Formats: sequence, C-alpha cells, structure tokens
Amino acid sequence: MDGGILIKYRKWINSAIFIALCLILWLFVKTFLHDKIIGISNQPGFQGEILFQKNFIYNFEKGNTFRHFNTDYLNYPFGENLGFGLANSLHLFMYIPLKFFFGTIESYNVLVMIIFILNFLSAYLLAKYLFSSKMVAFCSALVFALNPYVLLKINLGFVQKFILFWIPLYSLALFRLRDTKRWRYVLGAIIILCLMQFTYPPYAYFAVIFTILLLPYLFIKPAETWFALSRFSLIISSLFVLTSIVYYLMGFGSVYFNMFKPKANINLDGCLNLFRPFHFFPYISSRYSIDLPLGIPFSAFAVGIIAFIKKKGLSKLIFLIFLFFVVIAAGAYLTYAGQPIQIFGHKIILPFYFMTKYLPFAGDALLPFRAFPFINICLAILTGYGLLHISSVIRKIRPFFIAAFFSVIYLSELVICFPQLFPPEVSDVTIPLFYQKIRNENFEAVLNLPISQKRSVINLYGYYAVLSGKKMLNPYHAKTLRIYLPKDSDSLQMKAEFIERLSGRNVGYVIVHGNFLRKHRNSGSSDRFSWLEEFCETAHYPEDNLRVYKIPMPNEIYKNKSVTNAAGDFPSMQKGIEAAENGGSY
Repeated sequence: MDGGILIKYRKWINSAIFIALCLILWLFVKTFLHDKIIGISNQPGFQGEILFQKNFIYNFEKGNTFRHFNTDYLNYPFGENLGFGLANSLHLFMYIPLKFFFGTIESYNVLVMIIFILNFLSAYLLAKYLFSSKMVAFCSALVFALNPYVLLKINLGFVQKFILFWIPLYSLALFRLRDTKRWRYVLGAIIILCLMQFTYPPYAYFAVIFTILLLPYLFIKPAETWFALSRFSLIISSLFVLTSIVYYLMGFGSVYFNMFKPKANINLDGCLNLFRPFHFFPYISSRYSIDLPLGIPFSAFAVGIIAFIKKKGLSKLIFLIFLFFVVIAAGAYLTYAGQPIQIFGHKIILPFYFMTKYLPFAGDALLPFRAFPFINICLAILTGYGLLHISSVIRKIRPFFIAAFFSVIYLSELVICFPQLFPPEVSDVTIPLFYQKIRNENFEAVLNLPISQKRSVINLYGYYAVLSGKKMLNPYHAKTLRIYLPKDSDSLQMKAEFIERLSGRNVGYVIVHGNFLRKHRNSGSSDRFSWLEEFCETAHYPEDNLRVYKIPMPNEIYKNKSVTNAAGDFPSMQKGIEAAENGGSY
C-alpha cells in the first residue's frame, strides 16, 4: 500500500526534493558565501570570469546575446571584438537565469556548485550504465568529479575549464550506440560534441582522439566494422561541418586551420617532480605566481591497475587509452623541464618532445596537460571495474562498505597529498577603497593606466570595474586602443585635448596603478602620468598603491591654462589624434 502510494506520487516527490535542494543552495549562497567566492579571489582566472560574466549580462540586456564577444563594455565607447576564445564560452549562457536571483559574485558561486553537481551526475549516469552496482557507480563518479585537475581549475577560477559533464555524456552516447545501434545516439553524440566544442574547444579535440582510440572496442565483431566506421565518420564530419557553419556566421572563417596548426615555438613552462609520482606542476613558472599541484590520485590508479590485470575487454583498452593521454599530458615534462634538451648548443628532438612540438597537441589552446579530463574519465571507468572485481572476490563484505572504504581512502588522499587544492579555498572578495567609493557616482567609465597587454592585468582592471559598476576605456587587446595617450613630452594642448575627449565620453577617473608602472630609464621616476595633475584633481590611496585623477568638466579644462581649443593649430597633436582614430599610434 505504502509502496504503491510512493510510486503513484514519485514525480511529485522528486519535484519537491529538487525544489528543496534549490532552496538549500540559495540559502547557503546568501548566508555563508556573502562577499566570498569559491576559489582564490586574486587569481586572473576568477577575475576574468567575473569580467566576462558582466560583459555577457550587459550584452544580454542590450539584446546582443549571441554576439556578446562584440562589445563596447571594454574599449568604451568604441568597442572591440574579444575574439574566438570568448565566443567559445557557452557556459556564460548559464548566468542568464541566475541574474534574476543573484548578484554577480553570488551567480559565480552558484554556477560553480551547479557545474560540480552536473559533472558528478553525468559521470554517475555513465558508470551506472557500465556497472550494475550503484555504489561502484558512485565511486567512479567521485573520481571523475573530484580530482586534482577539477580542484585546480576551481581554485584558479577557470569555470570554462572544469565544465566536464559533456565528456561522460558523450562517452555514454558512444557506448549506447555500440550496444543498441540506434540513430538517436548518433544524433546525441553529434550534439554533445558540438556543445563541447562551443564550451571549450580543446576538450572537443581530445574527445575526437578519444573516439578514435575507442574504435577497437567497436570492432570486436567483424560484421560491425562498417557500422562503426560509418557512424564514427558521420559524428566527426558533422562536428566540423556544423561548428564551421556557426563560426562562419559569427565571423570566424578559417578557425580550424588556425586552431590545429602546430606552432613552431611553444613554451611549456613547468616541470615534473619525479620524487612525487603522478604529480605534475605546469603552473610553476614565471607566468604564474602560485604553487598548485596537478596530479593523479594513487588510490584510483592502484584500483585501475587491478582492473587492467583482472578484468577483460573494455577495461584493458581503457587502461591503454589512459596511458596514451598520460603521455600526451606529461611527455614534454618527462623529457625536459620546460626547455628542450641541448648538447653542444644543439636541441635534441626526443620522441615526446616531437609529439608536443610538431603535432597539434601544442599551441596556446591545446596545451598537453589539458588532456587531463580524459585521463580522469579513463581512471573513473577503471576504478569502477576494479571495485567490481574486488567486490566479486571479497563476497563477505557488502559492496556498500567496499565503496565507502574506497571513498574515505580517496578523499583522505586528496586532503593529505593535495592540501593546496582540497577542500577548495573560500576567500574574501576584496576591492580597493577607491572603487568602493565610486559605485554610486554618475559617470560611465574609467581609464586604467598603464595600458597593458598582460591578460592578468587586464582581468584585474576589468574585475575592479565590474565591482564598481563602471565600464572600461581599456581594451582587452592593447593594440585596439582607439584613443591617443599623450606622453610627458607632448604639448600642453595635446594633453588638454586628451582630457577633453575623456570628459566628453563621460569618463570619470583616470586610475594609475603603481604596482604595474615601470621606472623611466633616465629619471628613475615610475609615474610617467604625473602630468595629469595639471588638469585633474588628484588623490592618492597608498594602501592600494593607486593614484586617481578626476576628469574635470569640459568648461574647466582650459581654465587658467595658456592653451586654446584649436586642434588645427598644432600639427603634431592633429597627427596623433588621426593616428589613434585609425587604430594606430603616433
């Protein structure tokens, strides 16, 4: 009787549980994560995510959702194309429903938790299909959803890079296609692979390699060879055709040729610590100021070894695929620590070095260690097979206790071996005092100086601008700056013209960040923008090393200045303005 009632109202019960979980999540974010973020708040990844979230919502409100990478939120008011990388940020669409319930920082925290849940659930669905035991499926999903790679990206704030739920769903479609031969799984695999491409292209690229490596499993029955080849060809060709059409409509024509073209000069900063097995450190370099490890948990690897030795069929192929991706991810570091080996001044091309330099595993978008999600999906499947074998051998112990014991060992290993990563850091959201003060001031944008080409600096500028509710005159790519920035040696008239242009565009302040200034070679002075004091009210915030210049109203610029507003009388200034408007420099 009671069981019948539960079955009858199962949908309502599931809906009630879902609503309750949403309310718990909402209360948790509002109560415990107020003015805090999941991750390290001073990391460029997090700061860039906040900037692009705000830019996306800004363009969504303007009706420019599907071309949000063409924006005037940066390089205001001219705007700029932020490029192919931002166009492949499908996860930004997930911020649209969140904006109606949460603020910018809260939306970020909620999205991090939602993605983690989706990563776990997708891996659980795959494992549940492969294994009969729910407990084994839980452990397998745990290995995939909670591992050093995911924890590293969460701590650094790279949301785009720990969206991994497409990978188990794509794998599930492939396995179901092999077992059922239904066209809907072909269509599902195509759609998921395209969505993976639009979320983060390197994962789609490695997914194609993963599919190729799985083909022997599909060829087990000779009669099915044609079926497997034809479906595989259809999936891959559909990926390239469909995404090429979308990229063409977005204005990116020959994107595939640029993405997969091997690069002659690559710099694999980092090293492999041979004294700590399976610990890779790609972030120890001059480009990153932190020491966060990236590795493979030994407990899951040990269970995977058991699966390889004792289980037949798919588990052996998965282990070989696992080793292949390990070679891709770590090969360069195994042969040299960030630099090619040299003998008598000549570079020695070793096999792994050749792979990472001349095959399309290299380049800014396809760095080798981004194959780690596929290392982890293989490790998760191997963990499941290994635990199944252990359960079949130790029959006196229920699978629940075996799974619980493994989970405790696995989580303990994360705590002991990866203390910098697990549990993820929860840090305060800090913003300089000046940016807090200008939140309610009535102007459009700020200009941050010095103009920088470093993504980390630009992300910081944008992060502060977002939290203060202002746009930026700064471009994301320094070469697209559309306004001429006067030098110290330029005429007073040219400087006055610059201030007038800022005032006319409703720019409230010029903010000089002392931490990023370089000293002049001759004078030794680090503030080459001190001439702004001639026109602007100045304030200094020593605790943040900021010097701010308030842009005056147009009628106040020439007050008590021996200059006139006549650009034609100053040829050098006129050339500078024309060069800047043409996108060049003078």
